[in-house]
Amino acid sequence: MIPTFSDYRERRQIIRQTFPDDLLEDLKDSEPELYHEAFVCDMYLSGLKTKLQSSVCEETLLPSLLTQGWDKPKKQKFSKNWADMENLLKLYAIGLYFRSSPLTQQAIHDYQELSFAAQQASTSPKNKKGIPAEQRLQKAGCYLAFGLKTLDAVFQDDAYDKEFALNVLCQEIQNTRNEYHAEKLSRSHTIALRVAKIIHNRYKQKSTT
Repeated sequence: MIPTFSDYRERRQIIRQTFPDDLLEDLKDSEPELYHEAFVCDMYLSGLKTKLQSSVCEETLLPSLLTQGWDKPKKQKFSKNWADMENLLKLYAIGLYFRSSPLTQQAIHDYQELSFAAQQASTSPKNKKGIPAEQRLQKAGCYLAFGLKTLDAVFQDDAYDKEFALNVLCQEIQNTRNEYHAEKLSRSHTIALRVAKIIHNRYKQKSTT
């Protein structure tokens, strides 16, 4: 089976988690096969990006999918960057929408833009380069995880399963005794439902033009 864009991207992220980019050169002598694999992934992803930039005019792309304000979070203690979370949900939703078909050029462009923004939004004194978007999704906190569950439910093919899963999530919100917690779960749920609609309309519209 020929590796896909997702295969190269996911494999490169796995290597990066163990050997960050600034340590990659150390693999040349100690792990030459792994170094070569990382090199091949980088070459493929870089070549694809160059190909897209040369073949897709900016005029043919839809407006940016980024949620405004992701790079200007509130500075209050314990405040949550909901715009950043929405970008992560959009990133996840793209994967669900195209789970059975190749990403379109528009989707690849959106995925790269969202991934970059998600990593930039996670920069800190401890993580100066930020945390890769895929890693943030894998280690999702409570409210992001609830949004991901909502998207999993919405993108189910069977209408009955979809309705049942959404009802379970709504019941979880209603059963939450902590009002503050319930409010945050509800907000995450609402954002995810909006994201699902945005993603569906965006690529359905693009494929028919």
